[in-house]
Amino acid sequence: MVEPLVGSKDSILKPEIRIPDYGSRGWNLTLKLKQRADRWENSLEDSLRYRISVDPELNMKLSEYFFFDLRMGLGATLGSVQTRFGDLRANNFIFLRESSLFFRAANKDKSFWTKLSIGAINQSEFLNFFDIMMSLRALPGLEQMFKYENNYSKDKSFGFDLRSFQGVPASQSLNLNFNEKENTPFYLNANLEFFIKDLNPKFGYRLGINYGLFDYSSLPSVIANESRLYGNSVSDFGPNAEFDYDFKGWYAGWRAVLNVPQFEFAPYVKIVTNTAAPDGQNQGQMAGATFRYHDKYLNSWSLHAFTFFNEKDASVASYNSTTLGHNNREGYGINLAYNMRERGLKFEVQYTYSDIIEENGNLQIPSHFYGLRMEYRNEL
Repeated sequence: MVEPLVGSKDSILKPEIRIPDYGSRGWNLTLKLKQRADRWENSLEDSLRYRISVDPELNMKLSEYFFFDLRMGLGATLGSVQTRFGDLRANNFIFLRESSLFFRAANKDKSFWTKLSIGAINQSEFLNFFDIMMSLRALPGLEQMFKYENNYSKDKSFGFDLRSFQGVPASQSLNLNFNEKENTPFYLNANLEFFIKDLNPKFGYRLGINYGLFDYSSLPSVIANESRLYGNSVSDFGPNAEFDYDFKGWYAGWRAVLNVPQFEFAPYVKIVTNTAAPDGQNQGQMAGATFRYHDKYLNSWSLHAFTFFNEKDASVASYNSTTLGHNNREGYGINLAYNMRERGLKFEVQYTYSDIIEENGNLQIPSHFYGLRMEYRNEL
């Protein structure tokens, strides 16, 4: 029987520092064809959509130390949409998922790795997919990353991952409805993770514990007006909208990965607290686990189950997950995926139930989300 390789493309447990091979051309281009059908519904609204997109990913090596990454999503949506919320609309789209020029250096034995980036930085990856804080979004700014790993035996190591971001929490809206010129918003984020791991293919593991700090300043009225619909405490409407509380605080969590031949198990907990808001409406949490089975061809089945709650002012509602219902929400979800690694195909079924924490006059009501996704990946 062929055993799955720790660090293979579809494995949860991977080598800590991975430097891509750009080949003789000095660049790689990957195209992803995605199809998605989803339904979001509650007792007042219904959104049924079909979306197709082509997502190009370009990685270029400009010199020994300088590189460029570009990821976009280009697509169209058809559907029947009856909802008050603009992020559920059916429309054509061009998304910028990341565009960054960066300096990267690592020593020969890969015990440390440094990356300094400027451009549109993917926040979902920066935050390790912490959806109640910020979902799929690229923000313009600067990113610094430093990772250190001490390999004290062939498979075992420990180390830390330090990263920070300074930039503008941009809106994707083209709304020009404002009363007067506002200050440019600014966003700071820094996170430190300590980890210990073992890449032994017979029994491998990784345990990571992290703590971070965040601080938003001068968020504009368009973000406040959007966030009022999604659960935040906001005074007034339209160009006069203003958050009742600032957003600054801490986030933390842990994640473990246990790997044996053909099976992986990865539980996690993530917590966010906005220290500028009062108790009872300033905290969010996600807890869940992924169970993955690899067949002898390294294809895999994955089951991901999770629960969450996100109080009214724990995070900026305009920036976090629509699927989870943004803020003032609690619920659970389950996703089932099948990845055909050699063919570049992935199928996924999703379900999320999102209840409300505090009644707010039918502005938010319990909702269900159903999704079916197909992804085909081709490297050129």
